[in-house]
Amino acid sequence: MDTMKLIALALFEECGIEAERLTPEVHLLSDLGIDSLDLLNASFRIEKDCGVKLPFRDWLALEYGDTAPDRSPFLIREICDFLEAGRSAAGRGPESEAFDTKPAQA
Repeated sequence: MDTMKLIALALFEECGIEAERLTPEVHLLSDLGIDSLDLLNASFRIEKDCGVKLPFRDWLALEYGDTAPDRSPFLIREICDFLEAGRSAAGRGPESEAFDTKPAQA
């Protein structure tokens, strides 16, 4: 199953979000209004299905920290890229650039 389908299935089963609402540019928090408990449940499901640990704590710190990132780690495409890179590193999927959880240096 491809990464987008895995995410869509987890978001539907854990949060009740229909797959038709998901596009690469959808933001999990602001566009879908996922609350913290649903986000946690969906992330556990995605981690289990993909075998890749999601650094949501780091991503939340980036999203709501003092300096805004150039791109949000909560965009569906960024999560897909991160998972695909992790799966590739583990020999389980296509190679892709991961989302850097480290803030850019000024």
